[in-house]
Amino acid sequence: MKRSALTLISMALVAVSTAQVKDLTPTNMSLRLGGGYVLDSTSRDTTGTLYLIGLDFNSGTSFIKGSEPYVSLEYFGKGIKGRSTYILPIMFNQRFVMSQGDDAFARTYFYGGIGAVNVNFGTSKWTFGARAGVGRDFGPHIFAEAGLLITGEVDGLNGNNLGFSIGYRF
Repeated sequence: MKRSALTLISMALVAVSTAQVKDLTPTNMSLRLGGGYVLDSTSRDTTGTLYLIGLDFNSGTSFIKGSEPYVSLEYFGKGIKGRSTYILPIMFNQRFVMSQGDDAFARTYFYGGIGAVNVNFGTSKWTFGARAGVGRDFGPHIFAEAGLLITGEVDGLNGNNLGFSIGYRF
C-alpha cells in the first residue's frame, strides 16, 4: 500500500513538473557537423580524413571587450565504435565580429581559442592545443566555419588539422 501511494505521488509530481516546462529547446549552444583534414602526412596515414562533431556552449564572461566567449568540445574521428583513432579538443574561445551585413544575423567573424586536446592514435594522451578560424552566419541559426587546430605531439604524431563545419545555433 505504501509503495503504491509513493508511486502515485511520484507520478503526479512528474506530471505537474513537466506541465510547468513550456519550452525544452536548448539555448546558448550550437551544434556543428563537418570534417577534418589532418595536415601531417604521417598522422594522416593513421587517421585519413576525419569527420567532426562539435558542441559550443556560450559563456557569459568576456575577457576581451567586444568579443563573444564560448567553450567548444569537438570530436574528430573515424567512427564512434570499433575505432580508437580520434582527436578530442576542449577549448575556451573568443569570437570577434569582423563585418556586419545588412541583416542583423549576416555577419563574418574570426575566432581563436586555447585548451586541452586528447589525441588518440593508438594510445590516448592529453596535450596542449590551440585553434583559430573564420565563420559566417547565414541567418539567426545557420552558420559555417573553417578552422585550424594545432596540437602537441603524441607518440611522434600530431593532430594538426583543417576543419570545415556547418552548424546550428540554438
